[in-house]
Amino acid sequence: MLETVREYAAEQLAASGEEGALRQRHAAFCLDLAERHEIVPLLASDARQFDRLEAERPNLRSALAWFEAIGDVVGLRRLVAAVGFFWWLGGHLHEGLPWLERALAVGEQAAATGEMPNVPIRVAVPYGATISIGGRAFDQAERVLTDALVRAREIDDRLGAATVLVAFGYVANLRGDFAGAEAHLDDVLSLTPSLPDPRQSAALQAAALTNLGDALRFQGRFEQAAAHTAEALGDATMEQQPAGARRGE
Repeated sequence: MLETVREYAAEQLAASGEEGALRQRHAAFCLDLAERHEIVPLLASDARQFDRLEAERPNLRSALAWFEAIGDVVGLRRLVAAVGFFWWLGGHLHEGLPWLERALAVGEQAAATGEMPNVPIRVAVPYGATISIGGRAFDQAERVLTDALVRAREIDDRLGAATVLVAFGYVANLRGDFAGAEAHLDDVLSLTPSLPDPRQSAALQAAALTNLGDALRFQGRFEQAAAHTAEALGDATMEQQPAGARRGE
């Protein structure tokens, strides 16, 4: 019944001649919502806001489709970047991956139109993590993340660099390169104290510690692993933020 109502409403909107303007306003609303909630998947204290993103998934899909339909590559990539963590940490990998791939494919076009310099970094992190799950495409993931890390350092984006390094550690653990994971995650821990937002700092520190605990555990260094995991849980509890634990699964 609801689908019939939606179809009827869409027909009436198209007949009114105002569809384009209304869909543009709707897409702009969704973009603003997503960018304001970008770090929500990292923060348990914002669990209700995470539920808000879940409830808005149909609207987010509609906005993505609209940006793609009108050729707004900047809007498309901004929205994909803002929703990337939600897809990855929320378990919506099959939905997110095609959009992440499309966003990467139009990167040069977006750069030529004045895209914000941190957008490619924010697209690369969930893409690299997603394509590695299940033992797939490790080399491709590392190439994408390497490019993102270079860009982050070029523009002095410490948040971006820390996020990329967490993803590097995550991918290295999946690949079985535990020494490499340690190196990347130690770099995260050296960066997080300098981040201006304490919530972001605690979230990324917990993620790094949990993945570092995994790397140590896989090498049989159980006491060190337990200490890092306990510290991660302490950070997560302090900030009420469990995504560090989820990231290491």
